[in-house]
Amino acid sequence: MQDNEYAPPPSSPKQILTTMTILHLALTGGTVIISTVFFMLQQPPQLPESAQLFLVIALAVCVGGILAGNFIGNAQLGVIRQKKSLLEKLRAYQTTLIIRLALLEGSAVFCAIIYFLTGNIYVFGGTALILIFMLLNRPSASKISSDLELNASERSELE
Repeated sequence: MQDNEYAPPPSSPKQILTTMTILHLALTGGTVIISTVFFMLQQPPQLPESAQLFLVIALAVCVGGILAGNFIGNAQLGVIRQKKSLLEKLRAYQTTLIIRLALLEGSAVFCAIIYFLTGNIYVFGGTALILIFMLLNRPSASKISSDLELNASERSELE
């Protein structure tokens, strides 16, 4: 294949599932690496103890990221279920998964940065909580079948 040729998107349900798994691993793994670096590099805070505003903002971002990801994801599931073909459903599900994980990743990295600046371990707990939510959003054939309410023939194509 030449450099300027377009590579077609995955054309089978199994390929799309594999792509989603790789995307999930990349986004979650990147968040773990960034959070670990910030945790290891954290020095005594340079900010005054009265800088509790950072804690409030970080916790609001943490909760907001989780709620926004779940709200958008659940809202899109209803639309995705109405699609006719399995490939259309899976491509739309993949897009929704990316949006959901991006919201979670952004919130986790923000909390890790605030931890790095303030040294407040509770903020880093927010990062850990978001990582748990990211892990719970790991795509699998059974989770996708359940989320999209696939029929038996669609499930067999996916698995």
